[in-house]
Amino acid sequence: MVFAIIGSSPDMITNNEWMIIPYMAISAAVFTLLSSILAFPLTGSLSNRWIDIRFRKRHPSAALVNALFALLLFVERNAFFWPELPYRKRILNELEDIAFQIQHYLPKILRTGDANTQRWFQGVTVQMAEAVRIRKKMVCSPDSRTRGELIEDLSKFSAAAALGNYSEFEKVSVDRKSAVKKLVSWAIRLLRTIWISGLPLLILWLVQKTTFRISGEAFQWTVVAGIAWFSLSLLFFLDPTFPAKVKVMKKWDRPFRMKHDG
Repeated sequence: MVFAIIGSSPDMITNNEWMIIPYMAISAAVFTLLSSILAFPLTGSLSNRWIDIRFRKRHPSAALVNALFALLLFVERNAFFWPELPYRKRILNELEDIAFQIQHYLPKILRTGDANTQRWFQGVTVQMAEAVRIRKKMVCSPDSRTRGELIEDLSKFSAAAALGNYSEFEKVSVDRKSAVKKLVSWAIRLLRTIWISGLPLLILWLVQKTTFRISGEAFQWTVVAGIAWFSLSLLFFLDPTFPAKVKVMKKWDRPFRMKHDG
């Protein structure tokens, strides 16, 4: 109907068809408005995320200090929620995020000019990141003194990062053998994830070789569902914190506020 009206001359359009045009225009305007409203939060979240990543890459020291102080305030102000697992899971995510910043962003912005010194500094940032990561054990298995010790450690990390005294930042050596074991374990888990997530597509491929093959839209939707399952499984494996990031995406500029924050 729409293409018939557009391709016709005014003399060939009937009165009933002329009456349809205003409804078409109103429907298009409403659809455009609703699409804009629904897309605005996602677009704003993605832009905030992009700005945050750019800030971390260009100013890793400032971003590190901001993340450490924000986490310190978050732990201090929400003592009531310490026993709750979602609260501690959030702390674990933030500790890993801080460790990632130290290990990957600091060496990229602070270039030493020679390979030997750069490798040494890279090793230093790895040890600093490991010192942050071992605090996860305090969060996973806490006792009556754990929260106070975590606050004290975060205070020391924040002071050292704010003053730029990386020599005073605690460092923990990483066992090379354990690092190789972790890499092998990660590769095995990756292959297992690829196998499990790709199994539906493999079964579909085998079914298509038989007399029970699927055709038409059912086949297309089955392929789309299989690809979506494979992509999401691989994404969740590469980034275990992705579901938590999705939940806080709309509140990216307030990552450390809680509903009952006093």
